[in-house]
Amino acid sequence: MGVSFAAGRGSAEATSRMGCGAAAAVGAAESVAPMHAAKPLPKVGDDARDDGLLLFRAGGETPKALRLASLLRIEEITLEQIEQMDGKPVMLYRGAPLPLHLCGAILAGERRFVLIATHEGRMCGFIADAVIDTVEETPALDRARARPGVLGVATVAGRPLEIIDAAHYVKAASTRLPSSTRSAA
Repeated sequence: MGVSFAAGRGSAEATSRMGCGAAAAVGAAESVAPMHAAKPLPKVGDDARDDGLLLFRAGGETPKALRLASLLRIEEITLEQIEQMDGKPVMLYRGAPLPLHLCGAILAGERRFVLIATHEGRMCGFIADAVIDTVEETPALDRARARPGVLGVATVAGRPLEIIDAAHYVKAASTRLPSSTRSAA
């Protein structure tokens, strides 16, 4: 199962947002209501859109979020599709190994979601236990809890969530976008 996004393209906005029902589209059962914010998250790069966040769970109680502007695709996979390369998790994606980041996800059970993110022609995947929902508003960001790989903490519907810095992880990945994906993204 996969859901495509046209990352960084304003003309493809209808296909790039999952909007209400995002959780249903990928089979998750949770939802979180959007919250209006005072300060938006910083834009990542010149072509980034301020189009909201994908909320997900990856281990622990604190939900995480990934900017929709950096999201290319969501894949639902079995744990058997995750392999080890140089001691790190990868999956085969479009004929090449895709580096995966656990983000605290628990590798137990049958299926997981992989959130495939892009930045400057590179990509990597984030393993998620569940996709919660999307919010179109970008909430205020508390940078006091920032660390490498996490931009900070924001509050959505009265609950804190960590905003994942996709660019941090994607820059470390060695996988380039396949040329057919690069021209569509």
